[in-house]
Amino acid sequence: MDIWQRLGLKETGDLAAIKRAYHIKLRDCHPEEDPEGFRLLREAYEKASRPPPAMSQATGPATELVHPAEASELTALLSLLGDASRRFVMTEWDEWQTSLHSLSLVQQSQLSDEVLQRIFQWQWLPAPLIEHLWQALDWASLLRRSGDMQKKGEFLDWWRQAPLAAPLEWLATLDHAHQRAVLAFYQPLLLSLDAGDRNGVLGLIYHSTLPIVGDHPDLMRLQLRALQAAGDDGDATHRLSLTLALLAQEQLSEDDWRLLSDSALRCGKEQLVMRIAETLAERGYEALLTNHLIGWYIRCEPELARWLQALAIANHWPTTRSAFWEPQWLMQPWLQPDPLETWLHAQMVSLDKTPLTILALESIPGLRGALARLWWSSEYGTWQALEAALAQPELADAEGGWLFLVRLLQRHARRKLAERPDLPLLDALLAGYGKDDWLTIAPPSAEQLACATPEQWLDYLRRYPLLPDAWFKAIAQRASKEGWDEKMMQGEHLGARLSHQRYYSDTVLADAWHGESWPGCFRWALFYYARPWTPNQHLDALRQSMGSLPANQDDTPLATLLHLCAQPTVYQAIIMDACARWPQQYVLSLALRHQTESLKHSDVGDEALLERARLNELPALAALIDRRLDNEPDLACTIVLWNLLLCHKASNEAYEYLLTPLRQRLETLRQAQGLALEVYPYAEESLIYAYLQQDPDNITTLEELEKHHPNEAAAKFVYPVCYALAMLAHDFGSHGFQARQLDPLYKQQDDLTPAQQEVSSLVQGYLEDKLNTQLEHDRAHAKKRFRLQSGAQLIFVSILSAILPYFVFPLEPSLREVLASGSPYWVEYYSLGLDMAAMLFMNLYLMWHIFRAQTSPRTSRNYLIWSLIWLAIAFSINSAWLAVPLWLGHLVMSCRLRPGALRRGWPRAFYKQGRMSLSDILD
Repeated sequence: MDIWQRLGLKETGDLAAIKRAYHIKLRDCHPEEDPEGFRLLREAYEKASRPPPAMSQATGPATELVHPAEASELTALLSLLGDASRRFVMTEWDEWQTSLHSLSLVQQSQLSDEVLQRIFQWQWLPAPLIEHLWQALDWASLLRRSGDMQKKGEFLDWWRQAPLAAPLEWLATLDHAHQRAVLAFYQPLLLSLDAGDRNGVLGLIYHSTLPIVGDHPDLMRLQLRALQAAGDDGDATHRLSLTLALLAQEQLSEDDWRLLSDSALRCGKEQLVMRIAETLAERGYEALLTNHLIGWYIRCEPELARWLQALAIANHWPTTRSAFWEPQWLMQPWLQPDPLETWLHAQMVSLDKTPLTILALESIPGLRGALARLWWSSEYGTWQALEAALAQPELADAEGGWLFLVRLLQRHARRKLAERPDLPLLDALLAGYGKDDWLTIAPPSAEQLACATPEQWLDYLRRYPLLPDAWFKAIAQRASKEGWDEKMMQGEHLGARLSHQRYYSDTVLADAWHGESWPGCFRWALFYYARPWTPNQHLDALRQSMGSLPANQDDTPLATLLHLCAQPTVYQAIIMDACARWPQQYVLSLALRHQTESLKHSDVGDEALLERARLNELPALAALIDRRLDNEPDLACTIVLWNLLLCHKASNEAYEYLLTPLRQRLETLRQAQGLALEVYPYAEESLIYAYLQQDPDNITTLEELEKHHPNEAAAKFVYPVCYALAMLAHDFGSHGFQARQLDPLYKQQDDLTPAQQEVSSLVQGYLEDKLNTQLEHDRAHAKKRFRLQSGAQLIFVSILSAILPYFVFPLEPSLREVLASGSPYWVEYYSLGLDMAAMLFMNLYLMWHIFRAQTSPRTSRNYLIWSLIWLAIAFSINSAWLAVPLWLGHLVMSCRLRPGALRRGWPRAFYKQGRMSLSDILD
């Protein structure tokens, strides 16, 4: 392929055409992407640009090189740069660039070198001019060279991309002095601002000898940016004049208004600040307006600044200053009795701690209360409540910055109303929400249920949380089928919390009071179901809005909750009775948890809590466990305490709200200590770490434990405790128990640690209650269980059985002789029959009663086999001495019997006694 094919031209001497073809082909041959193609194209261009060789010696060169200093192109360039009226006119530069097409590469190179020597004297020139020179003189080739030329190329490459401080068209209207002054000052200033060089900006502002000139809007913006970087140390008068000048311009962008807002706040002129605020409000720049007002009121009116800050965070608007970190707000707002302040605090730290009902906001007077109700209704109120909140007369009294806040919240509320779904079928039903007979309203039909989308139903659950039970069941059924049931329970609002409780339990809203529709029923329902998640310090505000409870509601869960609200931070024992009477009322269950937390943080000591736990006060036990978990507890002992709370006879479903969080903390500790094992052997101490299942039925049974023999370490504490827990969790009436397994708990306490001794004493108390309860039940309903012989009685019978063989043996005739005679007349052996019957009766009597009293199947089986074998041997050999092993077996087993270790009943002496101590039962 020849040079003309590479250039895509026919052979010609037109240098301009050759250069145009070269530049066209150069687009497809980038030197970095295709270096070989670029090299061949460059060689073709250079060969095509060479003049033809001379034909003879007489003929001189066709073209003589012109000295660059005398070249017309250089003269034209210097003339263009020196003329202030033409310097920034791009058409002039285009014409000059076109004039270079007739130059050869050598001439272009010479021109480039000459311009390079002069251009650095014009460093105030803007980037577009350098870009033209970069393209016309091919200065990109400098980047491929080395040494100083490469450095010059890099500088020129940066120069041509530098930002422009003002439009070239405007600069062209200035004279040379002003052009140079503007560019010499603003170009470095712009570069320093873009680079974030604050020191460079300050140096230019305060130490520059050039006057700050120029009234173009871009230059005003640049100066304001510089003053903004300088902070409050800038010239206030100059800042004010720039702000007013830029404010008078038309077509300002949002960035311009942000700059004006900052400048006005730094000037400190209220009239200017309010003027900008009005304009921002008119133009709908809500986020910028909020930031503007926060910056102004954060010092003089911090309460308004907190409102604005909370509103900005709730709407995800970025804020430049935070009212939360101001010195006057560095306190603990969650301890304040004002629910509004707590709400604002939570919003400022992006927490969802909104009041669950508007009841807590009704008692707040004046404009603050009206604003709170408007904001709350926008997010959580019914549509009717939102319309009513917009019409509150207190909103018309707002002045100053509060007026802007009112407008912002009103605009937010109207946007919410505009998003209201058009569902006339449901709106007709929901119009009755809030009336006292609302909870008895008929459920929606299938058509009404299907008319709303899942997103719309989720919004209705947020705005109408107290839906009747039939409504909720129908909605939950649809949600479960369509897979959005989990979304019903997401969020911190009352609708989500109620949905979670109603979805997983058979909660009936009206079970908390008597009757279905009595005066004030709906408001009291809101109070009752919002109370569990209302902070204690806000109860007064909630309670003030309620009035007096009707007298016919005294003996109800609602009345109990109201009584607890009178002293929310003081533990009250009535909560135990309430949870025992109404275990399905989860509101009381949550109140139980609050009461337990109050007891935990009270001045009651651990010893007092343990003593109250011994008296079956379960909240005291839960508080004690919680305290132990806060103080690096003995994990094994704490797990035992948790299981005692689980297995207690008074522990019902209401106590799950105590058991669940405690179990989660215990599991976390177990995993942190590396005790979350796959297998927990019954014979080892690690068995106790398996006892973290929140179901008493899952506790290991007595039968399973009795199959295993613990090692020495486990037998000291863990195994007896697990055995006691099995007795507390399961019915041992038919199976019985082995009292000796409990000996370490009450006979060998000196071998236990102090923590284990405390647990052991509590286990003994609960076990004593369980055994006495079983005794009382058997006395009333199973008197036959008190027919067992005691160990002493059986020992006496065993002694008699030892004397009897000497009267019976030897048998005459012997049993072997009788069998050998084959006589059918058994009457002849009447005396022999009596002796055998007496012997059999005495031994079988002992065997039966000892067998009934044993709890170990293995021991019972071995004893029966032993007795039957030696009884047979004694009759076979016909010797009283061979009955001695039989008697010894009876005696040993009778001595091992203990009253508590009775499989199928109790000793007769237990029947007439009242409450018995643990030692009396077991010993």
